[in-house]
Amino acid sequence: MIEAECRFDQECGQGLRVIAEKLLVSRLYLDNFSKIDNLDLPHNVLCYLKEDFSRILKLTYEDKNNFVSFQNPQFYKYLETLQFRLFPLGNQGIMVSGFPRNILFKQSFLNFIKLSRMLLRLGGNRPFYEFHFNPHRLRQFNQDGWNNVFKLAAEMLLRQPAIKGIFSSAWFFDPHIVLISPELTYIQTLIEKIGGQFFFQRKVRKIEKMHLLCLLFVSVPLKTDSMIRPVTWP
Repeated sequence: MIEAECRFDQECGQGLRVIAEKLLVSRLYLDNFSKIDNLDLPHNVLCYLKEDFSRILKLTYEDKNNFVSFQNPQFYKYLETLQFRLFPLGNQGIMVSGFPRNILFKQSFLNFIKLSRMLLRLGGNRPFYEFHFNPHRLRQFNQDGWNNVFKLAAEMLLRQPAIKGIFSSAWFFDPHIVLISPELTYIQTLIEKIGGQFFFQRKVRKIEKMHLLCLLFVSVPLKTDSMIRPVTWP
């Protein structure tokens, strides 16, 4: 997509490309805003969706700091939101994805066995929900905000029984966060409280671990009929 955008800029000019992308945003907004209330989503997620639809329209037509570009990850994510692929949960967004199997081969032998058994128990590496950080709700990046994220995630999983769980990666999931930003240790505490598990994305020496992104799984006991279904998160 970025390559196509660059080619368009070269052939037609950046100004025309920006106009085309603004028209795309407007069309998605007009086509989908009225459909939000009909989606089978938690009430708070519907409210966040309406906020984000309005926000992206405003940001697109202001176009500050070259916001309208596929080279801007936030613009691309907002397009996913306009197409009902990425759903806001507060300081995180969530979308259907597949767990990357190559992560398995970057684990130690014991973690390879542990992670493999987890994926086998869940029935494979897809479909999962994946979390994405939402910088426009940074004020909700606190303990109450994360409690809200977990709650909404659990509600969405109950509505979508085919989703095996949730995964994500970010520096603030690192168990060594106590050495980097001790004020964020509540994130690890929350994850461990609900049975979360952490896996690093590549083999490293212990001294390097604090500088890496990490994967985490959170087992949330969701009652489906008489069974408890384990779900993986970030």
